[in-house]
Amino acid sequence: MGKFYSKLIFILGLLFWNSHRGIACVCDIQKPILEYYASEMVFEGKVEAKTYSQDKQEFTINFNVQKIYKGDPETKSLEFTFPAEGKFTGTWTSCDWSINEGEEWIVYAYYKDNRLNFGGICSNSGKLINYGIKNIKHVEVLENAQDFILTDYIYRFEGGFTIPEPKINIDSLFSASPEADLQSSHTILDLKIDEKGVLQGVYLLRPNNRIQHPLFETIIEYDYSNQREPNEFEKAAIKILENLKQWEPKIFKKTGEAVRHHRHVHVNYDKIKKQWSYEL
Repeated sequence: MGKFYSKLIFILGLLFWNSHRGIACVCDIQKPILEYYASEMVFEGKVEAKTYSQDKQEFTINFNVQKIYKGDPETKSLEFTFPAEGKFTGTWTSCDWSINEGEEWIVYAYYKDNRLNFGGICSNSGKLINYGIKNIKHVEVLENAQDFILTDYIYRFEGGFTIPEPKINIDSLFSASPEADLQSSHTILDLKIDEKGVLQGVYLLRPNNRIQHPLFETIIEYDYSNQREPNEFEKAAIKILENLKQWEPKIFKKTGEAVRHHRHVHVNYDKIKKQWSYEL
């Protein structure tokens, strides 16, 4: 009897899941200053109305715009339309979000299909006040955003940028590297690359050597002082990677600007097979 009920519960669970078409959500939220830079309009506003379509498959919200950080300073109200919540559509995902009448929001808006739009997830758009606490630091970033110059900073894995590849075939570079009698077998190296894609140096990775802007949290510079002497394996790995002299430039997709960036490379050496390998 116990096995029967266990199977029944399992089957019912599958039916429930399939009937509601659950979908996983994966995304990367940009730093607020970078989303500001990419947005067409950024504002604070209060939701004055939320109305559903007749079939309840969409809802429309009307914002009373209270403060504009980017965009037309004369804008007084804005309207956005979104798919309705899962309780109406029958579709639930981990990307679901909600917005309601009376709420105050900070919105990072962009054009999609020739209409101004924004997202309540995978974005810095959200309630201005959460649990009774105003997001003061977020507001402070926006109030100083006019001072931000994209090309003054160094980037790594932030969203909104291209992912450059080396212009030299890195596979052939490692396969052509000589066998070695090395004790170590793994290291992570930090490649410094300028806005033209030219390699400026290869360094041992240090986790806490970034100098960041205190407000924007973007990287101003890396501190390579007090670097320890690399061991023989690390020296050999650095020598190989120094041949990657030219990379594709790293580009901010929204504006086409090229920026400086750093790239981490995992380098391995199989002491039994006497083979080099890497992972970008």
